[in-house]
Amino acid sequence: EYLKYMQTKADALEVEGDSAPFRLTYEATVSGNDELNNSIRPDWRLFVGLGNTVMLLAHLVLRSYSDLTLSKGMVVQPALLAVVLAVGCSFGIMGYTGVKFNLVHMSALVLLFGLGLDDAFLIVQALHQSVSLSTPQTTVQERLAKAMSTAGVSILFTSLTDALVFVIGTSSPLPAVRDFCIFAALGVIFIFVYQIIFFGAALAIDIHREYCNVNEIKGSLGFGWAPAPFGPFYDPNRKLADAGVHTVEIPVMPEVTYMNKKLRAYGKFLLQKPVSAAVAGVVVAYWAFIGIGLTRLRSGLTLKDLTTEYSYWSDFQDDRMRYFNEKGLLFTLTVPPGSIDYRKSSERTSYMDLIGNLEALSCLEAEPQGVWLKELDTYTTATGLTLSSLEGDAFISALQTWLEGPGMMFSDDIQVFETLDQVSFGATRSGLRMESLETDSGDRNGVPCLDRARETIKEWHSGRSGQIPVVTNILFQFWESTKIIVSQVGMNLSFAFVGCFIITLFVLPHSTQLFVILVATASILGGVFAAVPLVWNEIVSISSLISFVITVGFAVDNVVHIAHSYMASRHMHRQDKLLDALEHVGMPILAGNSTTIVGLLWLLLYSSKIYLLFMKVSGLQASSDFDPIQGLTLLPMPDRDFGAVSGLGPRNALLARVLGQLWARTACLREVRE
Repeated sequence: EYLKYMQTKADALEVEGDSAPFRLTYEATVSGNDELNNSIRPDWRLFVGLGNTVMLLAHLVLRSYSDLTLSKGMVVQPALLAVVLAVGCSFGIMGYTGVKFNLVHMSALVLLFGLGLDDAFLIVQALHQSVSLSTPQTTVQERLAKAMSTAGVSILFTSLTDALVFVIGTSSPLPAVRDFCIFAALGVIFIFVYQIIFFGAALAIDIHREYCNVNEIKGSLGFGWAPAPFGPFYDPNRKLADAGVHTVEIPVMPEVTYMNKKLRAYGKFLLQKPVSAAVAGVVVAYWAFIGIGLTRLRSGLTLKDLTTEYSYWSDFQDDRMRYFNEKGLLFTLTVPPGSIDYRKSSERTSYMDLIGNLEALSCLEAEPQGVWLKELDTYTTATGLTLSSLEGDAFISALQTWLEGPGMMFSDDIQVFETLDQVSFGATRSGLRMESLETDSGDRNGVPCLDRARETIKEWHSGRSGQIPVVTNILFQFWESTKIIVSQVGMNLSFAFVGCFIITLFVLPHSTQLFVILVATASILGGVFAAVPLVWNEIVSISSLISFVITVGFAVDNVVHIAHSYMASRHMHRQDKLLDALEHVGMPILAGNSTTIVGLLWLLLYSSKIYLLFMKVSGLQASSDFDPIQGLTLLPMPDRDFGAVSGLGPRNALLARVLGQLWARTACLREVRE
């Protein structure tokens, strides 16, 4: 009722405009929690719109407009349903294990949908590319095995990399980040599983429909794979020749052929020396941008960033910092019960020494009427007594007389418990004033001052018994997160890079390829970090920390896809291997990242600043993956001159064959038919 009343008055003043005598901003004790809940509350209508938009874009990418028989639009729904099943399993395990659900987890749905479709695009592209290794006598099972042996290894290891990054994120001391990473890691693992047991099955059915020479419109009704009267019923040994096609090569979707030619032409253009020199210059400028941005990066938590864009509390925080920041926060020094025996003058003297040491810090100053013991000393001196001479019951008597009279305002700061035989002290508190804050997150001067105050208290308490006194303020809960954000980001990125290094080393055992992958990944991450202060004028906070954790995993995905495709090429010359890589995975990368970006654009409809920052960071990461200075441009340059000439080697080739056969046999529904 209070907030409604204040909002009515504020609206009335706003209507008056410049003629209003003053402007009204306000807050209540519940404002922080209420605004944070409003800021992260999901709008399911937006997620429905997101799903429909992503599905429409995937249809535009996968379907053919000139040959409905070769079109692959029918597998879009199974690809999205695989993600839905994976998300459902993740929620289920979180519920069974008691992991708390955070509404911020809903933002992960955008990237999980993007990841699921990335894998689907890559598998479908591998299926299109498998026609060069197939004939009309190739069965459904063999065709799917060829596709999976190409895409399976790359998808497996990028899934492992993503899951590893999120598992590392679970070590975070921030509960919201930790629980978010648990959910995301489970989602990544289950997406990979459902790609095997669900999407692969749907793709096998679609291959069977194609081999029956049935267009996808009829196929969506059951023709070409369902039992009679639709039929012919699904058979993993079905061949294209069974439909009367006896050509030398299996036909491929015309749109795929067109895009492959364009990507190959792009690769040839990129390999020209003047273009390479221009790209090198752009890369140098981009890294200079990264260097400048990293020097201006700062961490913290601005309270108004926890609100929605048009929140009354955001206006209040702005006015508070603008008009009422001549003095800093009043923080409380709380002494736990039993830590100090105030009946002894030596203990009181020791306590006043602690107060003096704190006030001597450059960032702190004495607060008028902030220390109850000082006020009591003034009172006893005025009555002709000396506080230092009062011991035991005499001190208790003077204290009680003072609290009943002029010291009544301090009655809440001193807990005194009377029993039949004695009087004991509970917790007591005193107030000190901090210097003016440069930011309400305290990252500039508040957190360092808090650290120095705690160190001073720790030194004073050394050798004493009882609990150590603590300094408290309602904002300190945000400052605590500020203290660990930088170290947490550094630790997570370091561990994630080590994990990615180990997995990538197993996938691509070649030093140059490994180095280029790590440089390209670091370049993507550096650009995202630099954009935070330079482009958006933001600080690194808890919400952006979640985005950075995600960025580490997804940044390496497309780079590994390109590098793995380069290594898997059968050509012996570097330039030919590079052109093969761009032709095989260029389209899935463009399609997958475009889908992710379009999905993230739905977050623009939120007024929540948390979601908007998440959209900015994740969107920049997704766009950087195929930006002219990243995966499709930065990576090819070293490969042209220094890339590996040899292939993947027997270990990876064996893994590819095993994955291909396992995926194909799992997907062919033989057990279901039996």
